[in-house]
Amino acid sequence: MKKILFTLAPVVLLLAAVLLLFADSEPGVPAVDRPVVKRVRTALVENARLERRARFSGVLRAADRASLSFTLHGRMVTRSVDIGDRVEKGQVVAQLDKQPYINALEGARSNLAELKARQAQSRRDLERVRRLVAEKAAPVEELEKVGSGSESLAAAIEAATAQVAEAERQLKETQLPAPFSGVVTRVYLEPGEFAQGGRPVLALSGKDDLELEVEVPESVLMTLKPGGEAEVLLPMSGDRSVRGRVASVGRAASGPGSLFPVIISLDAGNLVPGQTAELLLDLSERDQLTVPIQAVFNPGGSQPRVYRVRNGIANRIPVKVGRVVSQKVTVNGELEAGDQVVTGGFFGLTDNEQVEVIQ
Repeated sequence: MKKILFTLAPVVLLLAAVLLLFADSEPGVPAVDRPVVKRVRTALVENARLERRARFSGVLRAADRASLSFTLHGRMVTRSVDIGDRVEKGQVVAQLDKQPYINALEGARSNLAELKARQAQSRRDLERVRRLVAEKAAPVEELEKVGSGSESLAAAIEAATAQVAEAERQLKETQLPAPFSGVVTRVYLEPGEFAQGGRPVLALSGKDDLELEVEVPESVLMTLKPGGEAEVLLPMSGDRSVRGRVASVGRAASGPGSLFPVIISLDAGNLVPGQTAELLLDLSERDQLTVPIQAVFNPGGSQPRVYRVRNGIANRIPVKVGRVVSQKVTVNGELEAGDQVVTGGFFGLTDNEQVEVIQ
């Protein structure tokens, strides 16, 4: 009897399990045929206006800078400064041989003195002829002749006076003064060399204000306004940043697709010309769709995709992946803001499959 009971025990347990399984089934639907609904977690597709920080590199330079040159031709006899020397406004930095210009000035002055002497004599002659004409001792024609000569001398004296002034100016131009205080950054001519008018003798850089010139694309141009504040980064100085202002914004480029020049004015402070600097701009982009990074399946592959859930059905949506921003990624595809996309429960998920969203 005991042996029979031990033999029937496993059969009873198996029968009880089967009855329990069928008891949990819906009426009329066998348990083995009931569909299993996959559970997934979702997140919303959001429409976000993204900010990005753009950098435009350049080199600091002095706001005041000039290549100094003589306006005259001549042999340069002295140059009192060299590269790195500081100069003050009005300081003479180079000198031409002034003897030829001294000679020209003396010649102009002598000519003027001679004409003035002739004018004095002409005036005396004119007065004498007037008396003679009044006494009927000389014809009127003689008076007209002497008067005409006196007028010619007056015109010649005016021209000679202008020549003296020009000679004095040229003599003064043999000296080359600094137009502003600054530092000599380059020299082009050595004493004894012949200087041509307009040929640079040395380059001078101001020691006060600095500026940064960068080139920006047209899409950035409208975000800059003259007088507006600007942030400048010094990458070689521990990423230290300084404040400046927009001095000018170029309104013309060298050609289609070219960049536009922008100049940022800076207080010199402890900055020096030649430092590398970057203009930092915070730019807003147009609204873009974003999803959590974990919602993108195969993001680095040739066909990244997300699963969109509508009415309990998950559909596979191919997308193009953009930038990653704060644990989210921008996407471009057949999605709309407010759509639900699967972020958990990918395993075994297929296109057009029924799913249950859990929180």
